[in-house]
Amino acid sequence: MARSSWMSPSRFSLFLVAVAAMLFGTEGLLRRPLLDEMSVTSIVLAEHVLLAIFAVPIVFVHRRVIARLSPRNWCALLVIGWGASAGAALLFTRALEVGNPTTASLLQNTQPLFVVLLATLLLKERLGGLYWPCLTVSIIGAYLLSFGTLSPVWILNRGEINAAGYALAAAALWASGTVLARLVLTDLTYVTLTAARFLLALPVLLVVALFNGVVGESFAGIVASPVRLMAAAFIPGLVAVLLFYRGLENTKASYAVLAEFMYPAAALVGNWMVLGTIITPLQALGCILLLATIFILAWGPALTPAEKVAGAAGVLADNAIVATASRPRQSVGIAPVSAAGMKTLVGGHQRSHHPIDR
Repeated sequence: MARSSWMSPSRFSLFLVAVAAMLFGTEGLLRRPLLDEMSVTSIVLAEHVLLAIFAVPIVFVHRRVIARLSPRNWCALLVIGWGASAGAALLFTRALEVGNPTTASLLQNTQPLFVVLLATLLLKERLGGLYWPCLTVSIIGAYLLSFGTLSPVWILNRGEINAAGYALAAAALWASGTVLARLVLTDLTYVTLTAARFLLALPVLLVVALFNGVVGESFAGIVASPVRLMAAAFIPGLVAVLLFYRGLENTKASYAVLAEFMYPAAALVGNWMVLGTIITPLQALGCILLLATIFILAWGPALTPAEKVAGAAGVLADNAIVATASRPRQSVGIAPVSAAGMKTLVGGHQRSHHPIDR
């Protein structure tokens, strides 16, 4: 039955993703001052050490649920932790260090190109007629926000080229994390997924830090600048990721990434408020275009159509053999989807298939 409320779960979830993206937009603002005192690796490692305070208890409580994940979802979880959390954070922070932060932020707008491809291949998502026009308008709006000009950027110096490479790699990893998280959220709550993401990234970062000899620098930084590191870890890190995964539960990955275009908007406003950067008329226009696309998607055709149910059911069916072998009493995706099951797949927040992970 269709919901009569103006704020349906899918619409509310899309706005949660947009809010999370705005918090992500504070990342450069909070990390850039730390680069004057710490290396890229030591900053990211210190952040994840602080995030482990949240992650360890959550993972311990839900360790049995995580252990029962199918091999496919375990692979997805490892890519999220090692790639989207550890790798992307290192690459983006490096881009901030060696190049223009504006260019690094702009290149995150390539994420839809990666997300659309992966969501189509892995989640079987079908894009509605509004998606492509909104994608085009969103890219234009993000471009205007980042550069404040209609002129194309054809010439980059060597530092900007290196920064662009780092930023593009980070965009690809974050995009893959968006799509794979949509897959894993069929078996884990958004809180458990967030905790597992941060905790899985920690060993990788420790190895990288040991190789670069900056483990001591990370812990010294925590002692010397605890407030700034906690702000960088918990605002664009913990809080933003929790909101993002909560919103992603009821939002298609390909639609969620459009809401993430609020990232450059938040970065621009933050720079204006803290650093005194003036917002040009073209940048204001870009912000309006971004808000318009989110509004159109939220109040356009349903964000969770029947194709999404079929896609989610197909994903569950792919994991049915492994899931039933490890959980003999659990029925996963083989029988026809019931009304209650469809509610869970489409937008309900209930998780009857995982009574432990609540």
